Amino acid sequence: MQRKILARGDASVEDEIADSVFVQSFIPKTLDDVENAQEDVQRITSWKDTKDLYYLTITGLKHDLSLTQSSQQKSSPTKDSPFISEDKS
Repeated sequence: MQRKILARGDASVEDEIADSVFVQSFIPKTLDDVENAQEDVQRITSWKDTKDLYYLTITGLKHDLSLTQSSQQKSSPTKDSPFISEDKS
């Protein structure tokens, strides 16, 4: 494992910039932390300008708009929306 790490060499300038942007980005832990979750879900499902959305994974969607395996196991889609389930407890 250590040999693989050493074989990679130094990070490129682009990698360092990408890492810096990632570290400085706010990435919500849950959709409750997202200010405009409904609006963002519409952006995700239509694939309009999703470059600045760093939390696509927690939406439970892959890039082909199918549910990820873990989200299929956790919950089933609701009748009203296949992408957002509301907790009514």
